[in-house]
Amino acid sequence: MNTFCRSVAATLLVSAAQLAAQVTTPITPTPTPISIVPQILSTAILGFASSQTAELNVVNLVPAATTTLPGCEVQLAFYDAQNRLLKQGAATNVGPFASTSLSLGRGDLPSSSASALRVSIRGQVSTVLTPTTTGTSSTTAAGLNTCSLVVSLELYDNVTGVTQLFTTDTRSVYSGPVPVFALPAAR
Repeated sequence: MNTFCRSVAATLLVSAAQLAAQVTTPITPTPTPISIVPQILSTAILGFASSQTAELNVVNLVPAATTTLPGCEVQLAFYDAQNRLLKQGAATNVGPFASTSLSLGRGDLPSSSASALRVSIRGQVSTVLTPTTTGTSSTTAAGLNTCSLVVSLELYDNVTGVTQLFTTDTRSVYSGPVPVFALPAAR
């Protein structure tokens, strides 16, 4: 029994020493790659008459207190039924609770479509992932915790200004993953 107790005690001591070595040795986590997909939101196709203006709106609902990164870089555009670009706005940084818009009038249409009574259009909002440099490394950080977009499309009468159609119904468009390395949290 005495030998058994010594054997158990020795085993426990060795195990405790190994455990103590593991606890005191700092563990350096390896950054794991995650995928960030640029957010692309599209409205459905709708008829656009010569007496109307289409306005694509986006608001960033991310609260200012939840991020230290700048706002959300977005690009607004209108396409026709054949997916041809009709009009595109410049990339705009939309801060927390801020908004931006892009209008499309009949004068913005190509001459081949300008004479038609109705033209089929859709609106699209895309986040623009821009590289952020920290020290010597560069990562794509825009779009992380800085974009919570709500998109609306409005058609209004050019003469009266009365809204004739308003929708917030959008669908995500998959554009493929962008590899980004997530850095572990500091301890």
